Parts: sequence; structure tokens; C-alpha cells
Amino acid sequence: MKTISDQLKTIIRGLRLISILDKHYLLLIIFTAFLTPVVPYVNIYMMALIVNKLIECAAMSMLLGLVFLTIGINFVFTLLLQLLNYFLQRHNAK
Repeated sequence: MKTISDQLKTIIRGLRLISILDKHYLLLIIFTAFLTPVVPYVNIYMMALIVNKLIECAAMSMLLGLVFLTIGINFVFTLLLQLLNYFLQRHNAK
């Protein structure tokens, strides 16, 4: 049975091999793997801010600002993820 350190060594060897073959591909995979799970947490955090401002009876302009900021962040992350996925598919098609 392999220990965790053996498994980590195998993963690191695999990443080195991928980076030798194509560094851009490795960066695309890392950024996509990082950004994909982050998007829902941004929504949760922003919704918590909006709820806190509602409880504090904040001005409507503040609430609208937070809502538009949430929409903007979602738009940017979605656009970035679509772009990364496009480049990954384009790379895989080679």
C-alpha cells in the first residue's frame, strides 16, 4: 500500500513531465482547477454581505452596488473560465 508521500511524489513527477512537454497546458489546467471551485464561494460571500447590509438597513444604493458587483464578478469569472476551457479544448484537439 502506497503512503501519502509516495502518492505526492508520483503526482509531482507527473506534473514535471507535463511541464516538460507543454508548460502552457499545465498553467491552463492549474488555473481552471483553481477558478472552477472558487466561483460558488464568491457568490456565498457576496450574498452574506448583501444580507448583512439588509439587516443593517443600509442605503439602497449600497445594496444595488453589491448586487451589481456580484453580477460583474460572476460575469468575469464565467468569461475567464469559458476562455480557459476554450484553450484547453483547442490544445486537446492538436
